[in-house]
Amino acid sequence: EWLTATELLYGNDHTGVRPGDRPWILEGADVGTPSRERLEAYQAGGALIGWNIAQLREVYASDGVVLGAGMDDRSSADRARSFRHVLDGGSGLFTPQPDTMGYKRLMYRPARVLPPRSGTTPPAATLSTKG
Repeated sequence: EWLTATELLYGNDHTGVRPGDRPWILEGADVGTPSRERLEAYQAGGALIGWNIAQLREVYASDGVVLGAGMDDRSSADRARSFRHVLDGGSGLFTPQPDTMGYKRLMYRPARVLPPRSGTTPPAATLSTKG
């Protein structure tokens, strides 16, 4: 079904943050790599007010998410998982090239894996200003 799907389900490094979205790891639909620009876009949409980029990256790190794909350098980690995308049950957060089957398969089908929720939320931060 994903091969013929036409609706992009996840924002990513190639699409930018869609209005009102927030990071996948915090139950949003954006799987882009955390950056200051992405955080500013979330905040412009009313999410993650009061956060800074270090806090956002810490949420990913506390859940074992590896930014980028490839060998995880932690000796206790399952290294093969870091080659798989978080939407595929892995620990890698990266965006395949848009004209590839990997991009289509990841971005156009519902994820089988729910975002991990470490509970690591900076105390002064809010996920959203919307009730």
